[in-house]
Amino acid sequence: MFKSYKNNRNTNYLLQQERRLPVDDTHSPFNVPPALSGLFLAFSALTNALLGWSAPLWQVTLGIALVLMALLVLRILSDPARLLSDLASPVTGGILCTFPMGLSFLAAILQRVAAGPAEVLWAGALLLHLVFLLSYSVRFLGKPLSTFDTPAFLVFVGPAAAAVTAPAFSQQALGRGILALTGAALLVWYPLLLYRRRTVPVPAPQAPLVGIFAAPLPLFLMGVLQSAVEPAGALVLFLWLLSLLAFLAVLPMAFGYLRRPFTPALAAFSFSLVNSSLATLRAAVYLGEDGAAHPALLAVGALQLLLAVTILGIELCRFAAQLERNSMQKETTT
Repeated sequence: MFKSYKNNRNTNYLLQQERRLPVDDTHSPFNVPPALSGLFLAFSALTNALLGWSAPLWQVTLGIALVLMALLVLRILSDPARLLSDLASPVTGGILCTFPMGLSFLAAILQRVAAGPAEVLWAGALLLHLVFLLSYSVRFLGKPLSTFDTPAFLVFVGPAAAAVTAPAFSQQALGRGILALTGAALLVWYPLLLYRRRTVPVPAPQAPLVGIFAAPLPLFLMGVLQSAVEPAGALVLFLWLLSLLAFLAVLPMAFGYLRRPFTPALAAFSFSLVNSSLATLRAAVYLGEDGAAHPALLAVGALQLLLAVTILGIELCRFAAQLERNSMQKETTT
């Protein structure tokens, strides 16, 4: 699948990727980095999970998700050429796949009040992700392993977001088909990207993308819980344990990188940790008895969610501060 590569080629390519990685978007009309779509996905998934709880909570998270979505859409509409440039990078192109993933969760929320438009949005999100996936595959598959990083998970395993939300549109059969494909992709990409991270140097702005390692397993687990037909408890427990291990491996890195200078790649810790906590809470309900959630898993999930939301809030504040600085810099130079 991948060609062999030499050290000089690796060095040249990685330097090229470091130059292309969007550390900030000062020259964009709306100063919005593509990585903001990771926060959009996190808040969309969180809102979807909070429905049925306290209305003020999910209304706040929904409002934030809609603002983030609007900023991303305005960025694309104001400079469509920049989108093509983003897709030409295997890093940024993969990160952008969080946008249709977030739309899938947003569609499931909208379905409660406008079923028709919500179904169109859900189908459109899945189609958009497939377009991104095909474009990414044509551009990059067959290139050296050093070409790729953790955003490849978002491209090939990300469609599982549609499997998570499929029951809202009575599309469980389609969800199971998506799970089969994304499960195969997960088996291929996880060991490859672990090997790539351990053997190939990573440019400094790209380093926090290690957080995405915590994303694919819980996303796949949530898809299994939502679309699979009565999955075996042993399978659910096994997937949850793997998800928890990934969460625990990534969590200390999140706090470490948050103490460093800002980079948009910090968004990698937002949706990854949020989805991990939500997967634990769903597994607790599934593995419980007599209609009650499993108490141990419920406690773990609550703690995970508290930590994930704390990190998400810090990241949102840091992104807002960076956008404000970008705006002030632009006013100073014009």
